[in-house]
Amino acid sequence: MNKDIIVAEDEDVKIIFHFKVFCELLKECISIYGNTTIENAQQVVKDFQPLQQPINTTDDIVFFSHENIYHWAMLALYGETYWFTHPECEKLPDSYEKWIESALAQYSLDDCYEFISKNNNVTNKA
Repeated sequence: MNKDIIVAEDEDVKIIFHFKVFCELLKECISIYGNTTIENAQQVVKDFQPLQQPINTTDDIVFFSHENIYHWAMLALYGETYWFTHPECEKLPDSYEKWIESALAQYSLDDCYEFISKNNNVTNKA
């Protein structure tokens, strides 16, 4: 998938998924917290199966928004149930919150997802 931003909507909500930013943050998170090179992290992201599926609907985007970047990074790097095979990765690293806040700020974003309610014109960040 080669989209920078994916927009999906249904009768209740419009969601803007900053897909390219998500992939960049995923790559950086894999490199930092997976202790691997950025080149290896880039290949891991490229090969990560959930990103190869079409992302066209609000449900598709919500699927990604329910977990943080760290979870997706460890899932991409170590696979399903990574917390059993790599128990050191079960909890968020102490530095994660500060890192993700800083990383998102580089893109002038609060999150990779913007939820815009069609019912009352309220924008929620995931």
